[in-house]
This record gives sequence, C-alpha cells and structure tokens, in this order.
Amino acid sequence: MELDLQLGIAEMFRDATMESAVRALRTDDDWDRFKAIQSAAEKREDEATREFERDRPDLLAQAREAILRDAGALKHDHPAPMPVDRFDPGTIEKRAETRIETAHRARLLDIRREESDAYETLSQDISARERQRGLSREAFGRARDGRGGPERTRPTRDR
Repeated sequence: MELDLQLGIAEMFRDATMESAVRALRTDDDWDRFKAIQSAAEKREDEATREFERDRPDLLAQAREAILRDAGALKHDHPAPMPVDRFDPGTIEKRAETRIETAHRARLLDIRREESDAYETLSQDISARERQRGLSREAFGRARDGRGGPERTRPTRDR
C-alpha cells in the first residue's frame, strides 16, 4: 500500500516536472531531447512490465523458497502462538505474490524518479542557456549609446 502511494506521488511529481519543462522548451533541440526522455522512460516501463510478466512464475518460485527458508530458520524470538502455521501454503503464496509485486513497483518507481530527474536536468540546461542569452543582452545594452530618440541626433559637447 505504501509503495502504491509513493508510485502515485512520483507520477504526480513527474507530471509537474514535465509540465515545467514543457513551458521552458524553446528550440527544436529542446523538444527532441524532451521527446527522447519521454520515449526512453515509456520504453523502460514497458520493458520492465513485460519482463515482470514473463518471469512471474520464476519470481514466485524464488519468493516462495525464500519465505520457506525464513520460516524454517532457527530464530531466537518468541515462538509463534499455537494456531499459527508458518508453513501454510495459502499464506506463503500471498506473501510471495506481495514480495514480487512490491519489487516490481519499486522498479517502476525508480524509472519514474529517473525520468523526473532527466526533465529537471533539461529544465536546468535551458535556464542556464537563457541566462547566458540574458547576459549578452545586458552587456550589449550597457555598451550601446544610452541616449534615446531625439537626443541621439543632437551632437554632444565633446564632439
């Protein structure tokens, strides 16, 4: 449940970062880079989901083995109450399913975080480029003759 919440929040953050990046896009290169980030993330998510579905039986078997290994391990805790069966097949199956689903959601969460980071980097690069352009304008503004309109046509005393 907690991972679903994190996944939802990561998706909202990614969407907000993506909107911010879209507003900052100015050139065709910026748009191309934005689309490349977007398509790469979609491809990675699709690939992760396909791999998860393809390997699901193997992942379930591995998770079941790990749960059984943990259940059979000697622990120095308090023993389980009498009616609790640590080797119940239904419980083991549910726990194995939960483990692999959680691992898959964590992988999707990582992909979304990396996508958000890429959009943030794109926005920072664009703003750095825009600052450079602003500096050039300011330098040109300082270098030009400060007089405007009719004052420009009249000669000054030092001419």
